[in-house]
Amino acid sequence: MDLKGIIYLIFMFSITFILSVSLININDNLSEDIPLPKNLNNGESFSVDLPRVPGENIYLNEKKGCFYLNNEYHADSYIYSFMSTSENIHLKFIYRGIINKDINLDIIAKPFVDEDEDNYPDVAKLGKEDSERFINWFLNIALYQTQSMSENWLEWERDCSGLIRYATRESLKIHDEKWYKNTGIDPELWEEKTGINLRNFEDVKKYNYPYIPVFGSYNFFDENGNTVYFADAYNLLRSNVKFVSRNIRDARPGDLLFFQHPAPLTFHSMIYTGDGLVYHTGPVDDTNPGMIKVWTLDYYTSLMPYQWLPIDNNEYFLGIFRFKFLS
Repeated sequence: MDLKGIIYLIFMFSITFILSVSLININDNLSEDIPLPKNLNNGESFSVDLPRVPGENIYLNEKKGCFYLNNEYHADSYIYSFMSTSENIHLKFIYRGIINKDINLDIIAKPFVDEDEDNYPDVAKLGKEDSERFINWFLNIALYQTQSMSENWLEWERDCSGLIRYATRESLKIHDEKWYKNTGIDPELWEEKTGINLRNFEDVKKYNYPYIPVFGSYNFFDENGNTVYFADAYNLLRSNVKFVSRNIRDARPGDLLFFQHPAPLTFHSMIYTGDGLVYHTGPVDDTNPGMIKVWTLDYYTSLMPYQWLPIDNNEYFLGIFRFKFLS
């Protein structure tokens, strides 16, 4: 081998050695170079800034305790943004190319902010206009079920609290053509029946289901403070609403009425429409799944037995309540 060949080999060996040492150094220090968010409260958004490595592609492989918002690519970094839904957050990113590195990040968030101490996250509360948008959808979705129960309202959820849960989730969604198709709600039929054009209603602006701060798709609390998909009438009452009054005159459209019967211990919930009530009776027996009932308040109070009347001296009437997330 002549001198040129020897020099070439030495050059290539040097380049290979330098690249190898550099990649080893990158591989060893990659996790340490990623700054983690500090002073993060549950329900707040945060970003992770990942260094860009030549020849490597990066993938988000796993996420817990948060939902993905978006990502941006820059010359020297990838920035991934998330919304926290837990105090314990885990992310796994994968670098694939030359170094094939897995990056596991564990982030601890502080409890959600609750300045008014009602055990509900401030970040999930809606302002006045969004509350009105929610109520418009909430009432009309619940009342539409008298025409035809939506296909995506599962049969096992069809009872008094199930109507509230279903109407709540659907009200917080984006109401595009796909939504109308999935729910089976026919806006033209509803306008013909009621004169209300659902397409004129605005969606909630602050957030949309299932991307709810703190909650994600589990948009209720249970009695232990855990976020859950299913909340029966007791848990709706215990952890998700605030007391308003025992006087029906203080009720606003979209408020909830709760009753309790001791033997056996059962809870029943209704939705106040502004001039009446709508509720699901719950299953009667194995062959009768129950039905949606709509009443004017005057007709309801004149016809129903005492234990179901929303009056102050009825010991079974627990009162009028309002969702904590409404202004």
